[in-house]
Amino acid sequence: MKLIGSRNELNRRNELLYSERFINKKASIVSFLNKRYNEIKSVYVLAQIQEQDEDIYKLIVNSKLVVSFKLSRTDESISDISEISVLNYKKSIEKKADKLDLAIALDMLNTDIQKAGLSLKRKKNY
Repeated sequence: MKLIGSRNELNRRNELLYSERFINKKASIVSFLNKRYNEIKSVYVLAQIQEQDEDIYKLIVNSKLVVSFKLSRTDESISDISEISVLNYKKSIEKKADKLDLAIALDMLNTDIQKAGLSLKRKKNY
């Protein structure tokens, strides 16, 4: 999906940025991600569904995996974990809004990677 810089895209980009900060404040999720995937460079919430006793999350982690799980509201335990590669997730999504969210998240991740690469190159030159 090609991004065009629309207001809708900008709004969703801001929501994804907020979601990263939100996840980083949830100790139980950060702990789970670090234990399971070691170094977490980036994480965005693609979907969050609030149910009576739990929240269901779908996260894109390190631009490689889409991880889904349930987070208990009573004890913050994590269950029903599933993983899918970004490539397979991209093939499976049908809703235009979900495709847009993924495209924006990947664009943001690629921009971050490019910035990190530039800063590393600068350090080597000095």
